[in-house]
Amino acid sequence: MAYDADTTQDLVDMVARFVSEKLRPIEGQVAENDAVPDDVVAQMKDLGLYGLTIPEAYGGLELSMVAECRVAFELGRTSPAKTAPTSLGASKAAGVAVGGVGAGAAKRRP
Repeated sequence: MAYDADTTQDLVDMVARFVSEKLRPIEGQVAENDAVPDDVVAQMKDLGLYGLTIPEAYGGLELSMVAECRVAFELGRTSPAKTAPTSLGASKAAGVAVGGVGAGAAKRRP
């Protein structure tokens, strides 16, 4: 799905607020426990952070590379331990899992 500039900016702003209000305040707790609280992981999933570039047909947001980079920039404002499992890597792996990449990939998808 192609997001217009306003929608993309709304998403980036939402992620920036989430980082500021939810992730940064628990950095010490995450470092101490070596785990992100389940409720925070659930919120990240609800926001679509585990499917930024996954095709919409498979439950993702299908962001452009530019939009994904803008979201990644905001996620980079907190500890990498909390954001590592997001779609910054997972989306790429999921794209391969649902049929690969490159020419003809759409034919291989379920």
